[in-house]
Amino acid sequence: MQLLVLLLPLAEAGAGAPCTFVPHCDYGKGSRDNAPATTREECCTLCQQHAAQGCVAGVFDGSHCWFKKAGDLAHGCTHSSRAQFACLTAAAPHPPAPPPPPSPEYLALVKQYTDMREQACAKVVAKLPALDPEDEGAFTAAYANLAKNESATAPALAAAQKLLDSSDVKAFLTLPDSFTEGGLDAAMALCAVLSDATPAGLAQYAATGKPEEQLVSTLIGDFTLMRDMLVAGGPVSSENGKGSDRSGCRYGEAMGIYTNITKASAVLSADRTGSGTAPDALWDDRSHANILKRVALGTALQHAVPLHRRYPNPLDPSTFFIDPVARYQHYEQAYHAGELDPAFEVLSTFEARHTTNTDAQHEDQQWLRDTMANYRPDHIAAGYGWRYAGAVKTEVAYGDPQCAKFKTVK
Repeated sequence: MQLLVLLLPLAEAGAGAPCTFVPHCDYGKGSRDNAPATTREECCTLCQQHAAQGCVAGVFDGSHCWFKKAGDLAHGCTHSSRAQFACLTAAAPHPPAPPPPPSPEYLALVKQYTDMREQACAKVVAKLPALDPEDEGAFTAAYANLAKNESATAPALAAAQKLLDSSDVKAFLTLPDSFTEGGLDAAMALCAVLSDATPAGLAQYAATGKPEEQLVSTLIGDFTLMRDMLVAGGPVSSENGKGSDRSGCRYGEAMGIYTNITKASAVLSADRTGSGTAPDALWDDRSHANILKRVALGTALQHAVPLHRRYPNPLDPSTFFIDPVARYQHYEQAYHAGELDPAFEVLSTFEARHTTNTDAQHEDQQWLRDTMANYRPDHIAAGYGWRYAGAVKTEVAYGDPQCAKFKTVK
């Protein structure tokens, strides 16, 4: 589309021709609908004659006119030396207006975050231990071989252990935690977050308003909170973390959700300890005292990109996405009511984020808990080796609900 926007000022309009002609422009792939044509004007006329079949543009290659539909144009214009002209009829959808230029506030924030990232990362790089080139090469080769041959574990572990036994590496790894202002761990957390979020992605969120900019400032000033986010896997960059692209992870959005959850929870809002863990505490600990903070943080990380609800009300847009604050509150209430698995309170943040990320409605979750307790308590009390595998099967009773005759279906 951007290429089309750039080409339109150069497009040639034939005298009295009903089409707009864009040189060397093609649309879509795989279309086989065409007709012979000798001029671009003839191609234009042919496309109009096939309007009932959905043609909105013809691509003239010098001897044929290839008919394109609106869906083909939606993918944008592709420069092609084989295509002499794209012949856009009046029915062709107009290209979207180019995005407005970035605001001065956005550009200033990008520079600010870029400078912070370069300074923090440079401090970390300067302190990294020197590795013996021969040992490093041996490990790289052994690791590459392990990717091809899973049985080659021993050589890879031996090569890794040799690197770890280096005095410089040991000295680096045994340094005390320093997640306070000016500390090496603090610089490492800041470097990782600003690299993961990208200065541009973080600035895009912060530039939407002063509250958002303040949330980002609070985040990048809380080294323990950044550490906990990173240890838990960081926020998603796509819905529910689908896909492998980790560029532009939504740290700003996650911080906003985490703040809103904390304000909405009477339990969390009464605690003034910030991220909920002291700088010298265990990373992502399993203490039951901090479980609700871990659930809140995990929910914020996993819902940083809105999660579609599976069965929304088509007449109510408010039901299209899962509300992350309401999702946390649902689990907090169920936890206090004693309705959750006893293991819930020792979940890590990483595990908690994959607990609250279901696309089901809260009513469905509550129904399942009530039904399991009433009809199949044996699944609830079963050993952990089979408990959840058995619970994902639906038990359908025939006749009297109290009857022992059940049919198990997937």
